[in-house]
Amino acid sequence: MVLSSKSIQKSFMHLYPLTSIRFLFALLVVLFHGLTAAPGRMDGWPKLLVAIVEHGSIGVSFFFVLSGFILTYSYQGRLTGSDTRHKFWWARAARILPAYYLAFLIYLPLALYEIVMSDAPAQGAERGLLVSVLQLSLTQAWVPEAAVAWNGPSWSLSVEAFFYLLFPFLMPKIENRSLRFAMLAAAMAFVLSQILALIVWKLGPETLANSLTHLSGLTTKDVVASALFFTYLPILRVPEFVFGMAIGIIFLKAQPLALQVQKRFVIIGIVGIFAALGWLDGIVPWPAMSNGFLAPFLGLILFGLARSTSIIWTHKFCVLLGEASYSLYLIHIPVLLWCQAIDKKWLHLMDHHFLVFFSAYLVIVIGSSILSYLYLEVPCRRAIMARFALKPKLEAQATAQV
Repeated sequence: MVLSSKSIQKSFMHLYPLTSIRFLFALLVVLFHGLTAAPGRMDGWPKLLVAIVEHGSIGVSFFFVLSGFILTYSYQGRLTGSDTRHKFWWARAARILPAYYLAFLIYLPLALYEIVMSDAPAQGAERGLLVSVLQLSLTQAWVPEAAVAWNGPSWSLSVEAFFYLLFPFLMPKIENRSLRFAMLAAAMAFVLSQILALIVWKLGPETLANSLTHLSGLTTKDVVASALFFTYLPILRVPEFVFGMAIGIIFLKAQPLALQVQKRFVIIGIVGIFAALGWLDGIVPWPAMSNGFLAPFLGLILFGLARSTSIIWTHKFCVLLGEASYSLYLIHIPVLLWCQAIDKKWLHLMDHHFLVFFSAYLVIVIGSSILSYLYLEVPCRRAIMARFALKPKLEAQATAQV
C-alpha cells in the first residue's frame, strides 16, 4: 500500500537527535585529519581515545548508513514515478551542491598556487583541469588519482551522488516489503560490505586502481590513494547505504521502542564501537573496519536516538551544529590549509604551541560552518526548491550528509 501525500505529511516527524549527532561524527573526521597528520600530536592521550581518533574515518561510514536511513524515512511512499525521481534529484542537488562548491572555491587558490610553483606547471595545469572537472561533476571517486586530490573529503560526496542516483529505483522495490525482509536485507548488506572490501584488498586494489586512473587520462602519482582505492570506490560502499535503508524500513514498520530499550540500544552501540576499536584494532583487517564493520553498532545508535526526547539532542544549538556539520565536513581541510599557511608566515604556533593553534582552528572552522549553513546552504536550498516547486516541509528532513 502506497501512503498518500496527506498521510505522509500527517505522520512526518523531524528526527532532531539524528541531526545533532551528525556534528560529533563530523568532528571526529576533523580530529582524524588534524591530529594524525604528524606524529606526536596525541602523545600522552588515553589509548582508547587515540584509537577512536585514528579510526576517525568511521565517521564517513556513519554518514553513509545515516543517509540510507534518513532518506528511507523521509521518502516513504513518495517516489512513485519519473516526476518524483526528478524532484528527488533536484532536492539532493539543492542540499549538497552549495556547500560543496564553496569548499571547492576555498581550496582552488591553494591548488592553483601549487600548480604555478611546481617544476612542470603545464603538466600540472592539465592534470588540475581534469581533476577539477571530475570534482565539479562529483565523479572523482571513480578515479583513484582524483579521489582525494585537492579537497580530499569531497570523495565521499561523489559516493553519495551515486547513492542518490540509485535510491529512487531501490526505494519503491523495498519500502512495502515485510519486516522480516528488511532484517534479512540489513544482515546481507552488512555481510556483503565485508566480503567486497576483503576481496578487493586480497586481490590488490592497485591493479584496478591503476587501470581506472589510466582510462581517465591521469597518471598514477599517489601510491597511497591507489592502495586505499577500496575505501573510495562507490560500488564498494553501496552495502552501507543499503544497510541504512534496511534499518530505516525496520524503523518505520516496527513498534516504537520503549524509552529504556532506546537507551540500551545507544549504550550497546557505543560500547560495541569502543570495544571494536580498542580490542579488535589490528585483528580485523583495516578494509573491513573502514568499509562498514561497525555498521551494526552505528545502526543501534541511530535506532536508539531517533525518537529521543533528550534536551541535549533536541536543543536548538545542538541541532544547529548538526545542520552545520555538512559544511564542517567539507571545508575543514581547506580551512586547515589556509590556517597553516597563515601560521607559517606570521604566527608560528604549530611548531611550538600546536594545541593552541588547533583549538583556534576548531573555533574558526566550526564558526565558518555555521555561517555557511545559515547564509549559503539555507538560502540556496530554498531558492532551488522554489524554482523546481519542491515541498520545503517534506524535503527539510532529508538532510543526511557524508
